[in-house]
Amino acid sequence: MAGRGAAGLALDSTHSRAICDEIGERLRDALSREVSEIPSYLCQLVDRLAASEALPAASIVPSIDDTNTSILGNAARHIESALA
Repeated sequence: MAGRGAAGLALDSTHSRAICDEIGERLRDALSREVSEIPSYLCQLVDRLAASEALPAASIVPSIDDTNTSILGNAARHIESALA
């Protein structure tokens, strides 16, 4: 196969259509099969995920009350001195 150019792999429309039809037929067959039962472990994980979404989550953003006011005061003084 190595060394063949595009001309060596060219197909006429009849063969190209036949290949496309065969691929389509195989895909239809593969996709029409019934999906097997979902494993119980996967069902348990999905249930745990749904249950965890119902619980309130802690915020990752600190409230203004949680910040250290001395740090904020130092930052403000630093900015004021830089602007002066």
